[in-house]
Amino acid sequence: IKTIIVFLLWWFFDIIIFMNTKVIKIGGSCLVSSNDIKKIISVLNIGGDFILVISAFKDVTNLLESWFDTKDEIYLLELENKFKTIFNDLFPNRKFENDFLIFNEIRDIHKNNLSRNHAQSLGEKMTSKIIKMFLIESGVSIEMSDIDPLIVGDNNYFDLEKSSYKILDFLKNKKSKHVLTQGFASIDDGGELNNLSREGSDLTARSEEHTSELQSH
Repeated sequence: IKTIIVFLLWWFFDIIIFMNTKVIKIGGSCLVSSNDIKKIISVLNIGGDFILVISAFKDVTNLLESWFDTKDEIYLLELENKFKTIFNDLFPNRKFENDFLIFNEIRDIHKNNLSRNHAQSLGEKMTSKIIKMFLIESGVSIEMSDIDPLIVGDNNYFDLEKSSYKILDFLKNKKSKHVLTQGFASIDDGGELNNLSREGSDLTARSEEHTSELQSH
């Protein structure tokens, strides 16, 4: 499956609606600036419970791949400037260097000997972190779960059954109205961090939809 089923287009979001839960895949060309993040509040005001599946900001995955492959710090600087600009727009009273230390995971890709698949997935992790911080500061009841322990597969296969029941177990125990997670990242059958390749976030969203259908029965 490479394309998410779309029932409603709201602004720039692809929205899947079923029962009282809505699964939204957000990212890529839809996430360019801090203004795009602020629009999420309007979507959540539709009502009901939401699962937000986050992709990386526009061009971030390409930059991560270039940083990993070349070790040229020009790509690291571009990544830092992109995240820093959005962070500073959303949180004018905070300091990026102090309050977004998670960015060091990108800075230390080579030092920590990360695999290419692991490095590629960091864009989703950083993007979802910023969005979570903004939504919580805006008073939204939301919790975040890293998706990689829940999605089983890699760029060659996807285990919908295993993934669905992992997600279902998480959703049964969620404590907040909304859930925020990432697309793209996964674990393989050996338990190693991997990813679902390009368009993998659409596949993640589809599995979230399938899981919520299971939950409703």
